[in-house]
Amino acid sequence: MARHLTIRLPWHDRGWDGRICDDPKGNVYCTGAQSCSGEMLRKYKDASIESQFAGKEYDPKVYIPPCSQWINTFADKTLQHRHIPPDFLVRETAVTMDIVEPSTTGTWPYLEVANKEMNDEDAKSWLPYDDRLENIEGFFGDKELISGESIVFFYMKFDNPFNEENQKFLLVGATKLKEIGDPIEWEGLSDRMANSEVGNQVWVRWIKHYATQSAAIFPLAGLYRLIKSGKLKKSDLENILPEVPSSLNDGFRFVTRKFEASTAIVFLDILKNSFLKLKDSPFAADINVDANLNWLNSAISECWEDRGSYPGLGSILEWLGHPQGTNFYRDVLKPLEENGKRPIDELKAILNEIVPAPSDQKRKFKTAIEKWKALPSDDFRNSLLNSFSRFMLSKDQLNIILDQNPSKREQHGLISKAEVVLENPYVLTEEMLLDGDTIPFALIDQGLCPAPNVGYEALFEPEDSDRLRAIAFGILREEASKGHTWTPESILIERMNNLSTSNHPLAIDAFRLKSCREPWRKKISYLSNVDGYALNDLEQDEQLIAKFLSSFEGQFKLSKVTERTEKYWSSKLNFQPPSGVDVSEVIADQANACSKAYHSKISAICGGAGTGKTSTLRALIDTIADSDSEEVVQLAFTGRAVQILRRKTGREAMTVHRFLMDNEWLWPKTYLPKRSGGSVQEVTNLVIDEASMLDLQLFASLLRSINWKRLKRIIFVGDPYQLPPIGPGRLFVDILSALNPTSEIECEQIGFLSRNVRQLSENSQCIELASAFRDAPLGDISDIVSDVFNPKREEIDLRVVFFDEPNDLLEKLTSELKKELKNHYDDFDEDRIYYAFNDWMGIGPGQSSNLERFQILSPFRKLEGLGTDDTNIHIQSILRGGFLNKRGLNNVSGFTIQDKIMINKNMTFYSGYNHETKEGKVRVDLANGQFGQVIKLYSREVRGDKVFPKRAMVKFPEVGENVTLNVAAKMASEIFELGYATTIHKAQGSEFEVVFMVLPLDASWLVSRELIYTALTRSTSRIVLFLRGDIELMKKSLSPSNSDIGSRRTRPLHGDDWHPNLYTQHITAKGLQVISKSECIIANLMDSHGLEYEYNFELKSRDGKSKRWVDFMVRVGDKQVFWEHAGMLSQKAYLRKHKFKLDWYEKQGLLKQLLVSDEVNGFDSERMKKVIILLKKGDLEAAWKIFDPTLGKKSE
Repeated sequence: MARHLTIRLPWHDRGWDGRICDDPKGNVYCTGAQSCSGEMLRKYKDASIESQFAGKEYDPKVYIPPCSQWINTFADKTLQHRHIPPDFLVRETAVTMDIVEPSTTGTWPYLEVANKEMNDEDAKSWLPYDDRLENIEGFFGDKELISGESIVFFYMKFDNPFNEENQKFLLVGATKLKEIGDPIEWEGLSDRMANSEVGNQVWVRWIKHYATQSAAIFPLAGLYRLIKSGKLKKSDLENILPEVPSSLNDGFRFVTRKFEASTAIVFLDILKNSFLKLKDSPFAADINVDANLNWLNSAISECWEDRGSYPGLGSILEWLGHPQGTNFYRDVLKPLEENGKRPIDELKAILNEIVPAPSDQKRKFKTAIEKWKALPSDDFRNSLLNSFSRFMLSKDQLNIILDQNPSKREQHGLISKAEVVLENPYVLTEEMLLDGDTIPFALIDQGLCPAPNVGYEALFEPEDSDRLRAIAFGILREEASKGHTWTPESILIERMNNLSTSNHPLAIDAFRLKSCREPWRKKISYLSNVDGYALNDLEQDEQLIAKFLSSFEGQFKLSKVTERTEKYWSSKLNFQPPSGVDVSEVIADQANACSKAYHSKISAICGGAGTGKTSTLRALIDTIADSDSEEVVQLAFTGRAVQILRRKTGREAMTVHRFLMDNEWLWPKTYLPKRSGGSVQEVTNLVIDEASMLDLQLFASLLRSINWKRLKRIIFVGDPYQLPPIGPGRLFVDILSALNPTSEIECEQIGFLSRNVRQLSENSQCIELASAFRDAPLGDISDIVSDVFNPKREEIDLRVVFFDEPNDLLEKLTSELKKELKNHYDDFDEDRIYYAFNDWMGIGPGQSSNLERFQILSPFRKLEGLGTDDTNIHIQSILRGGFLNKRGLNNVSGFTIQDKIMINKNMTFYSGYNHETKEGKVRVDLANGQFGQVIKLYSREVRGDKVFPKRAMVKFPEVGENVTLNVAAKMASEIFELGYATTIHKAQGSEFEVVFMVLPLDASWLVSRELIYTALTRSTSRIVLFLRGDIELMKKSLSPSNSDIGSRRTRPLHGDDWHPNLYTQHITAKGLQVISKSECIIANLMDSHGLEYEYNFELKSRDGKSKRWVDFMVRVGDKQVFWEHAGMLSQKAYLRKHKFKLDWYEKQGLLKQLLVSDEVNGFDSERMKKVIILLKKGDLEAAWKIFDPTLGKKSE
């Protein structure tokens, strides 16, 4: 039985053909944080020299690229390679040269040398030398790595130009193993170092293979060239790329891993399906797809033969207690198949003591036989062997699945009894989670329903309802990860029939799906009124929330509370306005929001950044907690939001996760929600801040954790126009819809804070542009965008910089940063930019840190060099080049002294040190997204038989200016990232003084209205907006169809009429997505009266140089009539835009074809109906008299 290998490669734009990349400077992926050895490549790659050899073989006398251990993977050349020592060995060893033979790749088994306890803050980065050496020899010396039989799979992690944003591993190709190279030693290493814990081993081994002779290599380099030439779009490759499902990630996490034939078959099937789809595509003309398919079919056949019918017998034996069960299966049981016998029958006979165990196995079988007899029943025993023997599970997995303690199974998501799982093992793919990953459907399916051509017995038919349920469950779970709570039947059928990891092509239709509804009902619900399907858990969560909302029976007002006047609330707000600014309306709005929340059982305080949500909340909580002496529990979704909430309200707060964990509603290791069994808390007043980030499942768990029948108030605080939650649903928006189902402008339970103090005092361009991404009508959006980007307009707090390519962006980021620093320092020296930057940010000894003074934001971590990873590296090189280039220790895991860093997960340390009080072991709570800085670096030390890894001293100012942590290099690489640039998602809930926002509009498929709006509202002072693409793309990105919130399939959380509205406030009865509530009402009135219209109609000027998007265009006879709705004329900025709009129509001679409705005296539905009826009759003149646009001009 052969075992197989995965090997990670860094991206190479020529396809690893033994030559330097065609575009070394443009290849930003190989040096990325998610590349293979990206940190090393980033340090030693010289793009300028490589450009001299672009597309050619390198001259080793001039330059040897640091990627030379990989670029010969698919080449028949012989290259020279220089092994690059780690920093601590640079001065200890001579140059160690080597030869890279044809079809050879260097790799190392990371997991075998790294400490397994990767999340232990005191863990050392590496195992002791002897252990490392033993593990590596065991890994590469495995007798089951067989030349000519073992398959080598090449893959890339997320730093590549194809799937950089979806975080999936990407298969490159496969071939057979030829030879594993001998151990390599460092040249000239001193005896002292060679005999120490450092040792003299170069951990890289050469893997020789047959890639240039016989292989299946997916043509990624060729496809990339087509993309670069504009002949192909990335979107064309959707569902074609050989991406690895997340459930199979375990084979790809640690550079190189080994695995059995079962897993190899799945990987080969992924490649095969990708080649089949490529063959049917229009861009496969120059690719020999058939040759690749022939190799794959042959390899799949060999792996099936090697796998056998019962690959799980060895693990079952070990679970029963046989210490070498896998070896017994391989050496004794599996060979029986060659003689036409069933290994399962032989093993059953031994366990039932019908035949004796082999003489040398009797002691080893003793425990197994005893445990076998103790199993609950004959049915249990037979099912265990008959079903679980057909696929590979580990002993540890069997320990969980077959444990008789339900709680141990449930903490891994497994709620079904062992007997149920034995009868239907597909349940494992639906329920079980290990280390965050599901059990792969393909591995279970392989044993239960093997492909017909392999000749093995199937326990399930291809269209068995249990098998189909597992397939549907996986699809619905994936849809939920995209935010959807249900999926239309048509989409589910299409996805099931296109499943790439199925051994049997399906042709499911609506009738077969209908017949499955009853057998599926324990896991999947059919929603008759939307003709769709939902996971039971999500459907039950929606119903629980709907039940909670309906429990108020429409009576949201509190009957017995102290009456508080507007004067009272105004005094509590304690608002300090900027000099000369009238904020009476702002205070009135905030007082009104306080009053609504105070007098309501359930309420929401809504507003964008700078509208005073937190000050409003503080006044409200002070009143409830101090004046009324009532308990208030404050919760937020992220640790970062909790810290801000504590600071601004002066009261305790915690994350929703911590509240649930403390009350035993989450499983400790997996963070999976429980549906019962936790303690129920009595809460009087509950505040949920940053409510837009809260997903459906988490809120349902929160409802289960409190006695909501005793809850006096629940107050949601947030901005409904920000990004929706990462999980399923759009809870905050749907709750607002439930509180205000008729979309009335004024709602007694919702306090809208629409006035921004900064806008009042500065006429902020940032806030004005952000308003375009909220609910401004599309016609006004066009005007706003055009006005904001008018080059003649004076810059107030928004500057726009256009860029072309990644290098152009980096140059302009640097230039604009220098301009920003010049604004703050008259004596600014460009050659010493780091001095001014450090002073501005408060970085350095004795300074008070202000790390949120400046921040770069981007929608992406990676996008052809435009993401945060590459931006961080560039800014670091500009600001910290002196430290990075110095000799000796200059970085720890890519971080150097004075770097701004960010933690990427919530963590609690107990190893802090307070330099002021000299106290050690200080508890330090850090929140995901919190910023810190590097203070000092420590070299790797060897003291006797102990190794102390490289580590960094860091501090996080919000914890305390005098409190530091020492973090080992390995842990630092896992939990920290450079913090000069971060994604917009990460920045949600934070504010920064100056923001540089990078926005490649030509990547519009990744940019939504909510994402841009969230970014525009992160700044408290000014934004520099870096745009790639035409301004018209900015306008198009504002389309309602480009909405994250609007695109999510959820169901209303109120009433009995459960229907598939995508966005209750902004979808017409006929399903048209519009911008505002008023437009929705107007469109519904037109539809109900049979008046045809075009929404968001593009109207060009007579000279063709300008255009605008009309709210509604209606044809009356042979004339086009343009209906604009002006809903916010009470606002000065809006009124100014409205005048500009009327002037434009007048210049085009279209005033007589223009109707303007408004809400000066409220929304008048009857007046709207009257005009619609007149237009339907063709009486434009009478309609024009009612909605005469010149009245608006005269009134101004």
